Amino acid sequence: MTLYVRFGWVSKFNDLYNRDEKVQSMVANKTGIKWAINKGVDTDELERILNAHNIKHDMK
Repeated sequence: MTLYVRFGWVSKFNDLYNRDEKVQSMVANKTGIKWAINKGVDTDELERILNAHNIKHDMK
């Protein structure tokens, strides 16, 4: 599964990623807006984290 961070929120997501070990353990960077969701990750929890930080995104 892939996480797509909307362009206007990439900086905000990068800040969250750099300071939150839990998020770091959930995704791996592919490009600036495209992130691989690691196997076994609770995508509902990842969704809650991103929504709590008002980061626009899609998961496919």
